[in-house]
Amino acid sequence: LPRTQRPFKRPALVAAGICLFVAGVAAGRFLPQDRTPQASAVAASLHDEASSAFLIYTSEVRHPVEVRANEKDHLVTWLGKRLGHKFAAPDLTGLGFGLVGGRLVPVNGKAGALLMYEDALGKRLTVMVGQSTENAVTSFRFASAGPVETFYWIDENLSYAVTGEIPRDMLRRIAEACYQQFDS
Repeated sequence: LPRTQRPFKRPALVAAGICLFVAGVAAGRFLPQDRTPQASAVAASLHDEASSAFLIYTSEVRHPVEVRANEKDHLVTWLGKRLGHKFAAPDLTGLGFGLVGGRLVPVNGKAGALLMYEDALGKRLTVMVGQSTENAVTSFRFASAGPVETFYWIDENLSYAVTGEIPRDMLRRIAEACYQQFDS
């Protein structure tokens, strides 16, 4: 077929998305981090809140979440209404983590969502989504607090954090999957 009539291939789109994501991470690593002091404060607060929520809720045995994964439709509808944004729980099964459920948590003093995932060995991680009052865009960042690693970013009016006690490379792959799914 002539070039203009060839169908666009999904793998090409995925590869392009990954390339853009990697370029963004590299740019965030080597270019000035934030445009405003407020964005820096929001990002630092997000990391602290995500680490605290991870430590509090992943250690819970009987009540780690308010709404379990078997009520996923209810969970994403409820959390989406509270966030004021369309909301979906990322599918991380391809990376070995299944959804446990979620809960409403405070993020930057407003309603936020915390989703919990677990692998076959019982290792948990959390994905936090909150409202960003600064309407900023920050680079993608890693932060550590002891063995707890967090990958976080702000995209316009929402902030995101993926937290776990897992190797940084795996956390990065999970964050990339979340980023791609939240963006679509």
